[in-house]
Amino acid sequence: MATRSCYNVETVGATFVNAILLGDRKVAVQCFNEFTASLEADLLERLLVFVWLLSDPSHPQQGKRYKAYIDKNRKELLQSLLESPITVPPLTFQYSLESPKYGTRPPEPIWTKFPAGWTAEQAGTLWFALKDSLKRKNHQRATYLTVGFLRHNYESVKDLIQGLGVHPRFAELLTTVIYFPLLPRIVAHAFSSLVAEVAPFQTKPSESFRYRSFRVSPDSCATFGVPSPSVEQLVGAPVWITQEPTQYWLSLIGRNNVTVSSAGLEVPDETIDTFYKDGFPEDIPDEWSAEERAKSHGFVIPDSVNKNVWRAGFLLSF
Repeated sequence: MATRSCYNVETVGATFVNAILLGDRKVAVQCFNEFTASLEADLLERLLVFVWLLSDPSHPQQGKRYKAYIDKNRKELLQSLLESPITVPPLTFQYSLESPKYGTRPPEPIWTKFPAGWTAEQAGTLWFALKDSLKRKNHQRATYLTVGFLRHNYESVKDLIQGLGVHPRFAELLTTVIYFPLLPRIVAHAFSSLVAEVAPFQTKPSESFRYRSFRVSPDSCATFGVPSPSVEQLVGAPVWITQEPTQYWLSLIGRNNVTVSSAGLEVPDETIDTFYKDGFPEDIPDEWSAEERAKSHGFVIPDSVNKNVWRAGFLLSF
C-alpha cells in the first residue's frame, strides 16, 4: 500500500507513532503531512487515537486532546500529543473484580443498558458511585469501578459513559476499537476527559508537505514489528501503487483511466502526461538512485530493538 510519495503505509505509520512517543516533532509532522497528502484521514486519526490512548489520562493536555478529537482537529491532537514524550504503559490494568451486591435505587433513566445479570438496583449503586467520583474529580476511582465488567458488556459501558457525559464520538471507540487491552484505557480517558480543564488551542505553524522529505525509521519498524519493504516494489512499472491503493492513488488512477495489464500500467495517451507529472514529480521509482530508494525500501531492520508491547494494537489500526 503506497503513500503519496511511494513509502509503504505501515512503515510510515511505525515511524509516525514512534516519533510522537519520543516527542520528535519534526518527523511526526513529516509523517502527518504524508498521510494527509495520501488522503488517508481515517487512518491518520486511528494512529493518533492509538497513541493518545497509550498516554497518561492525567496529562495536563488531556482536556485539549479530548476536544481536538471531538472536533476532528487532527493537527491540534498531534500538537497536544507532542507536548512531552509518552511513556508506554504496561498491558495490564488495575480494576475492581466485584460487582455491586445490592442497591436501593435504580440509576437515572439515561442509563438503561445494564451489564448482563445485573438488577436495576445494582446498576444504580455503580451509577451513583461514579457520579460521586466524578464530582470529586477522582477519575481514577471511576475507572477502577467500571473496567472490571467491561468484557462482554461493551454496549452497556458505552451507554453508561455517554449517560455520564462522554461525547458519543468518543464513547463509540468502545465498539470500534478491536484490540481488547486498549478498551480499559478508553474508559480511563473517557472519565479523565470529563474532569479535565480545556486550554485554548494554540496550533503551532507546521511545514507544508514535501515529496520524499524523510527516511523511514528502521528502529521504529523493529519496535512495531513492521518488515522492510522489498526494493523490488520500485523496479519496473510502478504497478505497486494499484495494489490496495491509498485514497490519493485511487483518485489519480480513476481520473486518468489507468489500468494494469501483464505489460504494466496502461495509461491512455490523452492522460499519460498528466498522470506521470502529478503522480511522480521526481521521476518514477525505477529511475531513483539507491540512496533515494533506501529512504523507504530495502533498509535493514535491527534485531536489538525491543518490541513495543502494544504492537498488536498498532497493527490492527490498519
